[in-house]
Amino acid sequence: GCLRDGIKECGSLVSLRLGDNKAIGNSLNLAAVVSELSQIAILDVPHCLLGKEGLGYLAQVLVASASRSIEQLNLMGNDLGDEGASGLADVLSQCGALKELNLCSNKIGDEGGRRLAAAFGAGLQGVDLRMHDFSPQVRTELQAAKGRRVLLDQRWG
Repeated sequence: GCLRDGIKECGSLVSLRLGDNKAIGNSLNLAAVVSELSQIAILDVPHCLLGKEGLGYLAQVLVASASRSIEQLNLMGNDLGDEGASGLADVLSQCGALKELNLCSNKIGDEGGRRLAAAFGAGLQGVDLRMHDFSPQVRTELQAAKGRRVLLDQRWG
């Protein structure tokens, strides 16, 4: 709609912050907007009610050539769950520019945590996974990600 039309006029936009925008929801809106941005480096969409379906649309765009420039992705509080985290894990290896990922408060459990730990890309430097109830074993797997800062509590682990 209107946001996508406006974005077409701003092709060189490098930062998009849409926090607490419930209108995005689990629709194609966000994916359509991001697909128009060839130089975007920061995508900040916390608390937008994406859910696993909305993340699915976004994941398709993340691996498209138009958005391989994303360095910071904030998906905090989007109710992704294990299924959404697993879907994101499937595309992380294709997001070569991604350095910082915020998945705080997304109802991710051990299954999603394991998938993410195994998928952290080479360029990924920091991952915020606070506010999840991981088992001690999965916490260890996440903290073992070489060269990465993984925030599981209030400090980098």
